[in-house]
Amino acid sequence: MGLTDETMGDFQLLESMLWTPESGFFLFERHMSRLQAAADYFGFALDLAMVVQEASDYAWHLTGQPHKVRLLVSRDGESAWQAAPIPAGTGDNAPRVALLSQPLDTSSPFFRFKTTYRPHYDRALASFP
Repeated sequence: MGLTDETMGDFQLLESMLWTPESGFFLFERHMSRLQAAADYFGFALDLAMVVQEASDYAWHLTGQPHKVRLLVSRDGESAWQAAPIPAGTGDNAPRVALLSQPLDTSSPFFRFKTTYRPHYDRALASFP
């Protein structure tokens, strides 16, 4: 099945980043590089210098504990920032893992780039109630 505007719908580019008071954004340059590559691939407008400045401004308002920061970029280049504190001790919990009985088709660009278009993940999660 080919990907068209009708099958994809309206989606945004997505980056989820760890921010800590000690180190700022973890692997920030890699996140920005992937964001730029996704914008180029999908034809999104992106002013990377503006996003970098927004990140700095946004981090200024975060409290003194680690946060998961989510950046969404729309096709026209508008960005939205969200953050949620990471509760202390979260890293001590063992992750829950499951394997699909059939492999996913990873040839889609939506596996190479992070976006809000995620029906492939939704279908996989639905098989594990």
